[in-house]
Amino acid sequence: MTDLVKITETSLIEVREQFSQLKAEKGRKVLGGVAGRELSEDSYRGVDEFCQRIILGTMPPEVIRNTLVVSEHGVEGSQDATLRLYIDPFDGTEQYALGWLQDWWSVLSFAGPDGAFVGGAIDMLFPRMYVAGDGTVTSIFIQNKIRTQVIPSRQTALGPTTRLAAYLGKAKYSIPWFERMGPVLGTPELAGITLREGGGSFIYALLAAGDVDAYVMFGEPVSEIWPGLAFVQAANLSLLSVNPDGTIVALNPQSWEYQEGARVPFFIASCTEELGRDIAAQVLTV
Repeated sequence: MTDLVKITETSLIEVREQFSQLKAEKGRKVLGGVAGRELSEDSYRGVDEFCQRIILGTMPPEVIRNTLVVSEHGVEGSQDATLRLYIDPFDGTEQYALGWLQDWWSVLSFAGPDGAFVGGAIDMLFPRMYVAGDGTVTSIFIQNKIRTQVIPSRQTALGPTTRLAAYLGKAKYSIPWFERMGPVLGTPELAGITLREGGGSFIYALLAAGDVDAYVMFGEPVSEIWPGLAFVQAANLSLLSVNPDGTIVALNPQSWEYQEGARVPFFIASCTEELGRDIAAQVLTV
């Protein structure tokens, strides 16, 4: 999978370099919807099409011919292909459309026939990228090519130093989030918790790098999860689906089946499974 690591790095660096050439008017143009979501929640825009075209166009033709490309904007290629490429060509479409300089990323994960993932995430606003594969996650500072191996936090319980993340940019997400998480975070014991607003497929790079400890969402689209699975596997992160009856299902990247337009009603991604289960328990018992 070493070649896929190099291909990932090359394609992500290329899309970042060419991104500056995209005119805002063209990038913000609505081209269609996103499977499983209302147009008011998310949309397929020129910036998504531009970035996906650059990323795929940079990859060797023999790799593309042998790859089924899966994104929230559709599926391309043969079901008989050996490789799967789960891609969020531009994570942060709505922020971009509003002109907000916040969380603009390109994220992708290759899945091989043996269940091994390789992938990367590149920040369009700050010169950094992360690549994941073979059990390691590397941070790359683009300007000077400095590479640093990073590791996640190993926090095992929700406490005052926990750093949570959540995407709260739409009422569809923020209202249920505060209804469920508010009573937990309102206790004096957890007054010191930090909440990072923002999330999506790029958040798995930050979890793997130890920048946040957990990402909690209610109604998370699976298309926002799969492009980050290379980081989940390489950093041994935990993905939990919490059912209304209190049962918890651990989501395994190697056996989990992708379903277009699907969501996880109560979703926790965390640096350790213990932390995820503790968050779930506290939400369910409040």
